[in-house]
Amino acid sequence: MTTEEERYESLRHCKWVDQVIPDAPWVINQEFLGKHCIGYIAHDALPSMQTLGAANDVYEFVKSIGRFKETKRTDGISTSDIIKRILKDYNQYIMRNLTRGYSRKDLGVSYVKEKQLRVNMGITKLKEKVKEHQEKFHSAAKIAGKQSCGVYGEY
Repeated sequence: MTTEEERYESLRHCKWVDQVIPDAPWVINQEFLGKHCIGYIAHDALPSMQTLGAANDVYEFVKSIGRFKETKRTDGISTSDIIKRILKDYNQYIMRNLTRGYSRKDLGVSYVKEKQLRVNMGITKLKEKVKEHQEKFHSAAKIAGKQSCGVYGEY
């Protein structure tokens, strides 16, 4: 994930962003709009709640004074989907970086989690080796079976 500073910097590079205001409040009021000379607030139309279970939309005020511009969401792209993909691939990410030489501390991983992942990786490698040997054995058995049929088929 990105740090707060990295997110601010990303926003500064958007062509539609005039200014980034660090540490802005979650709920906007008239004083904040005036202090920063804000003409409009842009966000998607879905109500944004201050906390889970909150009844009020945090953009209710700017909507009521006509200074809210609705943005459109891009189908197939959402922060929730991105987070799900990150979490889904988390173990692979950690193992890949441990293999590259990063320490568990660099990655913010506990001792137990690191050992669990390394054991799981060892088991996966062992399964692959067993499968590889089984395939070699079956191939050799087929060849041996065909050769023996040729020898015994002459009688």
